[in-house]
Amino acid sequence: MRPVIFVLIGFSIAMGIGDPARGNTYVYEGVAFDTKVRVAGEDLNLKGVALGKYALLFKVGVAALYGPSDPRLTSLQPPDRPLRLEIEYLMDISRERFIEAAMKTLRNQHSESTLRRYSNEIGRMHSFYRDVEKGDRYALTYHPTIGTTLELNGKFLGVVPSPEFARLYFGIWLGENPVSDSLREGLLGLK
Repeated sequence: MRPVIFVLIGFSIAMGIGDPARGNTYVYEGVAFDTKVRVAGEDLNLKGVALGKYALLFKVGVAALYGPSDPRLTSLQPPDRPLRLEIEYLMDISRERFIEAAMKTLRNQHSESTLRRYSNEIGRMHSFYRDVEKGDRYALTYHPTIGTTLELNGKFLGVVPSPEFARLYFGIWLGENPVSDSLREGLLGLK
């Protein structure tokens, strides 16, 4: 199994473990996340943090999910509220590996007809991906009035406006039959 697959499927849950929140920052495995972020004028709260590992030995990255102030965010249906998933990488990963891992996961979750229906949106999102180096951070953000955006180290890479696409793509981590039930539960703060 290649390391990038673990970017999507090998996260072990770490919410509530690690350094306690200090002020407006939560630190886990040496990676700091704001406890609150602002998206299109709306505050989103840190919901969960997860550590990604490959082969139980190699730390791939640390992920954090932000959502509305609802006590528990339990569904992507419908995607009428903003969401933000940040992943800071602890190793280098190529653009090609991101695309390969995302497609493998999407194929495991959806029918070929569904993937064909969203092929333009998926292709557009994948065109935004770049190689990452240790310390780089991707942010995948959905807002109902904007769509799904991708940033790398705070630099805007692009947007896909479809709310249905947001449900499909965030579903890699948070939807029905996610890449990891424990990842989903940890990021959603259910564990």
